Formats: sequence, C-alpha cells, structure tokens
Amino acid sequence: MRLFNSLRVDTYIDRCLQASSLQEEGFVSSIKKLKQMPGVAVQKLLDKIPGTTKSEILRIRQVLWMLVDTLSLPSFFVGLQFNVHPEVLKSTTAVLVKSTKFDPSALLPLFDDTESSKSAILTILQAHSKRINPVALIQKTGALRPGERLKLFQLLEDVNNPDIVPELVSRITAKDPNTRLGIVKLLGKYDVVQAKTALLGRLTDSSKKIRFEALSSLEKINTNVDIGVLCALIKDDDYNVQNRAVEAIVRRNDPKTVKYLLELFKHEDEYVRRGAVEVLNGIEYPNAVEDLLMTLKDEDWWVRARAADALAKIGGKKVINAVVTLIKSDDEYIRRSAIEILNSTRDESAMDELIKALDDADWWVRERAIDALAGIGNKKANPALLDLMQRDNQAAPVVLRAMVKLGDDNSVTKILKVMKGEDPNVMVEAMHTLTALVNSGNREIIVAAIKKFRSKVSGEEVEEAAKEALEEINRKAQHDTGILTNTGMSGTREDSGPKAQQPITVITKKEIDIKKLKPGDELSERYTFIRRIGKGAFSTVLLVEDTVIGEQLILKVLHQKMASEEAMIKRFIRELRYARKIHHEYVIRIYDFIQIGSLYAISMEYFPSLSISSELEGKKPLDFPRVIKIIADIALGLEAAHKLGIIHRDIKPGNILVDNKDEIKIVDFGISAAQSGGDTKLTKTGILIGTPRYMAPEQVLGKELTPATDIYSLGIIFYEMLAGVTAFAGDDNMAVLYQHVHGDIKPLHEVNENVPLPLSNIVMKMMEVKPEDRYTSMAEVADVLNAYEV
Repeated sequence: MRLFNSLRVDTYIDRCLQASSLQEEGFVSSIKKLKQMPGVAVQKLLDKIPGTTKSEILRIRQVLWMLVDTLSLPSFFVGLQFNVHPEVLKSTTAVLVKSTKFDPSALLPLFDDTESSKSAILTILQAHSKRINPVALIQKTGALRPGERLKLFQLLEDVNNPDIVPELVSRITAKDPNTRLGIVKLLGKYDVVQAKTALLGRLTDSSKKIRFEALSSLEKINTNVDIGVLCALIKDDDYNVQNRAVEAIVRRNDPKTVKYLLELFKHEDEYVRRGAVEVLNGIEYPNAVEDLLMTLKDEDWWVRARAADALAKIGGKKVINAVVTLIKSDDEYIRRSAIEILNSTRDESAMDELIKALDDADWWVRERAIDALAGIGNKKANPALLDLMQRDNQAAPVVLRAMVKLGDDNSVTKILKVMKGEDPNVMVEAMHTLTALVNSGNREIIVAAIKKFRSKVSGEEVEEAAKEALEEINRKAQHDTGILTNTGMSGTREDSGPKAQQPITVITKKEIDIKKLKPGDELSERYTFIRRIGKGAFSTVLLVEDTVIGEQLILKVLHQKMASEEAMIKRFIRELRYARKIHHEYVIRIYDFIQIGSLYAISMEYFPSLSISSELEGKKPLDFPRVIKIIADIALGLEAAHKLGIIHRDIKPGNILVDNKDEIKIVDFGISAAQSGGDTKLTKTGILIGTPRYMAPEQVLGKELTPATDIYSLGIIFYEMLAGVTAFAGDDNMAVLYQHVHGDIKPLHEVNENVPLPLSNIVMKMMEVKPEDRYTSMAEVADVLNAYEV
C-alpha cells in the first residue's frame, strides 16, 4: 500500500511540475491529492531540488508553497536542517518566508533542535515578526549563538509590545554582550520605569557599544538622567560615549553642571578635560566660565592649571568671550585665571583687553599680560609695552624679553634709555634684548651705546653682561659680513689702562664681598681664594685652597640675600646632612658647613670638570658607548643614595660633572629628601621643587616620590645625550610639565634613527609615566646598561 501511495505521489508531482499553468485542471486536482499526503509529498519535492535547473526549482517552490499550512508545516522541518543540500535549505526558507498559511510560533521549538539552522528560522520569523509571540521568542535566546541572538533582537525591533519589558530586563545582565546590546536597543522603545532603570544600570557596562546605546536609548525616551551621571560619562574611555554625554549635557543646560565639571578638570586625561570645555561652549548659561573658575579657586594649583590649559586649548568663541570679560573682574583670582587662559590661547581677539590688563594693580596679571601679548606676536602691542617698560621698573625686564619675541627693531631707542637706568637687572636684560634686535642698520648705534655705558657702570654682573653683548654682536657681524668689528673684545674697559698688581688682602669677618674677591685673598683666615667657578640662583661657587690641609676645595657660598632666610639656611644644612651620608666614588664629597663673616658656605671636594650641560650645548648626539658608561655610573652613584633612603629630586645635566677621563660626580643634594618623609616641606605651598624639564610626572603632580623619580629624570638626560635634542620642548614651563604628565614624547629611535631600538627601549622604559612601569632600581638600570652590547 505504501509503495502504491508513493507511486501515486510521484504521479501527482509530475503532473504539477509539467502543468503549463497553476490554473490548469490537472495541476489543481494534483495539489488536492498531494495535500492528503503532505509528509511524503514535501519530502519527495525536496529530494528533487539537488541537481535541478533554476526554472525547475522555481516550479518546485510553487508546488511547496501551495502545500504549506499549519498541519503540513512539520513536514517542512526536514528542509531546515544543517545537513541538507544548500539549495534545499534555501528553497524551504524561501517558501516559508512567502507563505502566510501557518502559525510562525510553531517554528520556535526548532531553536532547541541542534540539527536545525537557527539562521534560516530567524529569517523566516523576520518575515512574520508581527504574527509571533515576542515573549516566547525572547525566551529562546539561550539556544542561540551570539551572532544569532543579535539577529533575534533585530527581529524584535518591529515589535511594539510593552509586555516584553519584564522579559527583556530579566536578561539584561547576560554574559553575552550581543544579548545585552540587543536588549538595550529594544528597551529604548518603552517609556516605562522598569526600562529606564535597567538602561541606567547599563551606563557602566563593560562594553562601550552597550554604554553608548544605553545613553542613546535613554535620550530617545526623554529620561531625565542625573546631571552628575552624565558628567561622569565624559570620563568614559570611548570617544563616542564621551561625545554623546557632552551632547546630552548641553541639551539639559542645567546650571548645576558647573560643579560636576570640576571633577572632570581634575582628570589626568586631556580628552576628558576637553570634553568639559565643550560642555562650557555648548550650554546657554552666561556665567558658566566664571562660576567654574570660582569653583576651582579652592583647588590645588595643578587642577587649576589643567583647567586653564583645557580652556585654552579648545577655546571656542563662547569661552574666549567670557574669559576676556573676566579680566575686568574685581576678584583677583578670577583676573589671574582669565589672563592665564588668554596667555595660552594667544587669540588676537583678546589683544585690546590684554593691553588694558597692563595697568592692572596686580603685578602677576600685568606680567602674564605681557607674556600673552608677546605670545600673540602682533607688533601692535609694542607701543603699550614700551610705555609700560618706561614707567614700571618692575615690568621692564619682562617687557624686554617680550621685545625679543616680537622682534621690533624700532624699539631700540627706548631700550637704550632704560639700559642707562639704575636697576642692574634692567640693564642686563636690556643688553640681552639689544643683542637680539641688532641688525646692520642699528649695529653701530647699539655697539657705541654699550661701549659708552660699559665705561661708566660698575658691578661685575653688569660688566659681564656688557662684555657678552659686545661679543655676541661681533659674532653676528662676522656671520653677516665676515669682517671683525671693533666692539672692544678685551676683558677690560676701553678707557682703562693695564691694572696695577693688587696686594693680597686678608679679609676680616666684617669685610667680605664675594664680587670683589681677587686671587690670593684670604677667607676666614683659612681659605685662599683662587677663582670663581660659577654662580647659581642661590649660591656662588668658589675654588679655594684650604691652608690647613693644603688641598684645593670648593666653597659653595649662599648669596647674602638668601642667607637672611631661615628656609635657605635649612636647605644648605639639609644638603650637608644628606650628602655627607653618601660615600661613593660617583658622588661629590661634602665636608662641612661654615660661616665666613655674615655668609654661609658648604665646603666640598674639588673635582676639575664640566657639567653635562656644557656637552649638550652642541645640540648633537654624543658617542653612544661613552654615554652608556656615564649613565650607568650615575645610576650606581644614585643607587648608593637610594639605599640610604635619599632621593635626589633634581637630577639634571647641571648637577652631573664629568672630567676629561669621563669620571663623573653627582652634586647638589640640596633639595633631596629622605624617603621616611622627614622635614621635606621647605618651600611655600604650591611651589614645585625641581627643574621643570627634568621633573618626573609624580613630582609635577605633588605625589609621593620614590627612587623611580630619579630614574625618570636620569632617563631624560640619557635621551638628550643620545638624541642631541631635549625630550621635552617648549619655552613655557607649564607646557613642559603637561608633557611629563601626559607622556607626550616621541620615541628616541624616531628622533635619532641611529639609536638601536633595544637601546631606545631602555631609555623609554626609564621615562615611563607610571613609576611602577620603570626599572625597579638604579642598580637594575646600571646592570641593564653594563650588559648592553653597543
């Protein structure tokens, strides 16, 4: 009987496939017979598909489509399995997509069948999405693979049924990010409390796509997200989430926004601070910038500086206009903040207000206004600056430096006038400025004026400045014309003859004047002055002979003005206290703290040498093997200090001495600190200890200092010696500090292609922003370098 039925099915199928039209009587009658045996009919039709022509497949699909209904649907399931011929799966899917004569929910059990093609089922359900039970569909997500789940949720996007919200929310913490993403998108359609609460929870999802979509969905349903939550999203590590948060905050235009922006300006990520400025530029809140600055008023200097930097970098018309207005504020802090921002923006639209700020009662504001005008570089500011220079002696040196940047040689006449004043600082700065502005047209006038001035002034520093100015002008003239000009290049004044030999003077405790010392003069009845080695911000370094022990040594004499400050005396004593503990061949030996009349000095080992600074003046890379040895030796010297708990904190080229045998000595432990954290606060609050170009990020941020701090600074010196250029460029110390904190540095091997990558990697590891990413100790640095094969 089965064989007979099978033969009859074959006959009916052949009639259907050979019929000229679907309306032909034989086709219609055969379809009716096939519907009585759907299981056999569907199977035989599907079996005919492989190897059949396209036109024949289309007719088979027509027959199959005529057979589909709720009763026959299970017969089609065999054509939805993975192991069937691709054309069979394709045709079965196409037939069920087109038909509307079955209940699509009947397909849902197939999600639990491992042999069924979930992709094909989802395609069929997509065509019948409005007729399917969405809750039942959601319950099948667990049976799908990640990509299939995403397709399922796309299918549900056409559904608008709030009843599915509880089912969606119950699955919103699923491990699969595609599931969470699909649910978040769907919840954005439903303005109900349960959906909003679930979406708020996804703002901190581990997936950036989900965070972005959660915020977008909340925006779609007009959810009044807390302004603090939105501002926190500006700290998101995904740029798209940041932007969407900024847009949302601007739309809210909430005056309370400003207090939350403060937290953003504390952030170390520049893009976060930029996002905060974009908010300021977008919200329609007139006093936003001023309120922000007032909020910053009580914060530490670094937060204020970063906020000013961000405001300056992004600027924007709204911010600039607000800041220009704030220069007129009665509040000194607001005026200072405004002028600092304008100093960084260098926006010409602020010039008029900056010129007005030259008359501000606050010297700080006046000084920064001068710098800002110099930075803008518009010579229209010159008349106001020159006027200030002539009437404000305090401002004169700053204006003179600005004149160098502005490069206006029309200002020479007025500069010559201030050079003849009474303030040595102004005299010296004026000569530096004239040297910078000299050209073939004004050279004779400037040279004549300086020579005449030099013959009348007294004072070693001014005399030295005049000499250097004339020498530099001569060098420029030689470069321009190749002819040596008569600028009085000797070390004596033109109107004085040979000096008579002076008798040796024994200086008593009441007669000390460091500037007037001559070779052979005696100090404190024990030391014989030989010559002056150098002069720094706090002290003058003298070479003397100790007549008691018959050795040459160094006296580091604290400047007389500094000697009256208790803090400076403490600094000298600290240098003695800490440095005397260190006994190492690569650290300068400190002997004693002595008083010479009214002055104080430290006596120390004399080491005939030059500082590394002098080697770096050529701006050329130094010999690699030599540099590696020098840095390794410095590391060993510092390791000795670190073992005693002493951090140098001011490692820079000027504090490393090298002799003609490449022996090195580390000097100036004057600002070093014991790791135990003893009396380390010797400066006023907010004053950085260290040299900006060589300071570690943690030093800039005021965080705890460790031996890694010195490793970082030594890395910068290493970089500079191998590259021939400084690692951190810029005339503005604040800008340099930012570069440290952000790690804004080009890899060494990219600056000097001759530096091997392994050596570059050693240097860059020493200069990592995070202390924990650097070498663990100076000993490790020395070991790595000593093992390195050039």
